[in-house]
Amino acid sequence: MDPSRDPFRDFYQRTAGPTRRAFSWGTARTNPVERFLATVLLLAVFVVALIVLIPLLVVIAIGLLLLTGYIRLRLWWAGRRKAAEADAGRENVRVIRRD
Repeated sequence: MDPSRDPFRDFYQRTAGPTRRAFSWGTARTNPVERFLATVLLLAVFVVALIVLIPLLVVIAIGLLLLTGYIRLRLWWAGRRKAAEADAGRENVRVIRRD
């Protein structure tokens, strides 16, 4: 295979940071069995991270939606009460009719 067309090399060159170091560690093994086990270990770590992170993000999103709804409901209720109090103050005003 032409080294310039290697998909792993392309991925490796586009990836930066900890992911690049992890894949570098996994592929630095000389023995094919070690390389396979390192790749399986890395994939297992990534899968476990996804299994933990995705539900956590869903729970956080639902919590934020509920909190936003609660705050909007409280603001709406406070506005209604303030409007009702403003109307209630006008009940005792004497109205002079000029017919």
